Amino acid sequence: MSNATLESNIAKHTPIIPVWSEALDRAEEENESLSMVSSGPLFDICMAVNRAIRTPEGKTNFCVLAAAAARDILRAKGWKAEVLRVEAAVFPDDRTRYGAILGSDGDGRRRPAAAPGMWWGHLVAIAEDRWILDPTLDQSGLAPPVVIEFPDWWLAGKQTIFVPSTYGEIRYTAFPGRGGYKSAPDFRPCRRRGIVESVINELGAGGGPSAQDNRTGLI
Repeated sequence: MSNATLESNIAKHTPIIPVWSEALDRAEEENESLSMVSSGPLFDICMAVNRAIRTPEGKTNFCVLAAAAARDILRAKGWKAEVLRVEAAVFPDDRTRYGAILGSDGDGRRRPAAAPGMWWGHLVAIAEDRWILDPTLDQSGLAPPVVIEFPDWWLAGKQTIFVPSTYGEIRYTAFPGRGGYKSAPDFRPCRRRGIVESVINELGAGGGPSAQDNRTGLI
């Protein structure tokens, strides 16, 4: 069975949608703009996981596999780390273009069951209750993998953060307590074991919390 057949993230995002200018205006009005981390061990881990899960065809829509692998790598290097279901949206600065949503929570109506091996959601890794690592945001086709330092209140899931980049505004909403990803085939430890070992070997020793010095920069 091919990797494509076993994808756990391909059906979890809504179709590409028009950019709503109100979302960008609200980000500016609420001053929720944050910076991305563009160097250091967290960035290195995020990018290494993206490379490791990428198929020969360039597909990276394996968020469960990538987030779980990133969590395990972080823990191996001494970080406190978990995974978290989120909704991620990318809104290009050009408001005549289309945006994309990964892991939409829907419109409140009951959804049909996801296809076998798939899951309705988007998963990221969380380091030290302070940073988002999203190794598969590039499946949106609009932004690269990202590491973002977030405010304490964001984990409660009641508010959204808006993050500027050279690709436009990136929006994240947390859904704490959601565990549907645990039944996805890509969450099985055997699926990610080789990825975790490969990335740890690639990055070498070090890369723990003390090496992350709040490096940020617009990417």
